Amino acid sequence: EKRIVARFAAMLGTRVMAVLPRDPRFREAEYARRTLVEHSPRSRPVRILEALAAELLAADPASLPVPTPMADRAFHEASRAGFA
Repeated sequence: EKRIVARFAAMLGTRVMAVLPRDPRFREAEYARRTLVEHSPRSRPVRILEALAAELLAADPASLPVPTPMADRAFHEASRAGFA
């Protein structure tokens, strides 16, 4: 779920930059031994990936937060609580 992933990212001091929906075209491209861009260049997942790539290329690395790691135990406890 997007909300759970967003809460987890917030716990680490970072954010979610993109969400790729489940799409059968990923599997189809794998079976065809092609990238998704080659297989379905105008698909929604490709547009999301292109937007993410543009955002990453435009970002100033010095201004990006470095995620704070969690200990294994803290991660497991937080995951059981839905990262609430």
